[in-house]
Amino acid sequence: MNANIVNFVYLVAGILFILGIKGLTKPKTAVRGNMLSAWECFSPWLSLCLI
Repeated sequence: MNANIVNFVYLVAGILFILGIKGLTKPKTAVRGNMLSAWECFSPWLSLCLI
């Protein structure tokens, strides 16, 4: 797998982490923030499995 794709996946994971933490600040958006954080944890593992 191309190293650029792995770097892109980690960049997306970082963005999802920031958005997930921001989403957890209000009860109204907590479910969405939790889902974004869950995808953030899953995406690097997915890229490692595809290598």
